[in-house]
Amino acid sequence: MAAFFLTLLPLPETQDVIHIKAPVPQLVPFTFVQEFLSQTVLEFSKPATYLPALAQNVVIQPLFNVFLLFPLGVYLRYYFRTSFIKTLIIAFFNLAFL
Repeated sequence: MAAFFLTLLPLPETQDVIHIKAPVPQLVPFTFVQEFLSQTVLEFSKPATYLPALAQNVVIQPLFNVFLLFPLGVYLRYYFRTSFIKTLIIAFFNLAFL
């Protein structure tokens, strides 16, 4: 519930959304990977770029999305007694569309 409210609320006003014609990028799975590769300063072969990359929004957003989904996996696995594979699949699809 906290992840839902932190990522979706407050909702924009209806008149602000009515005139939007562009596709919503969050509905295309894994768009964050393309954004990450095109906008980050991170180069895996250069360790000096690791720390500056952590200050970029393109790195922070997917990282915090994983942190927000961690409690979902814990609840699914231990409270609802789902299998490990089902938990991974649900978390994977939730992460793909964040």
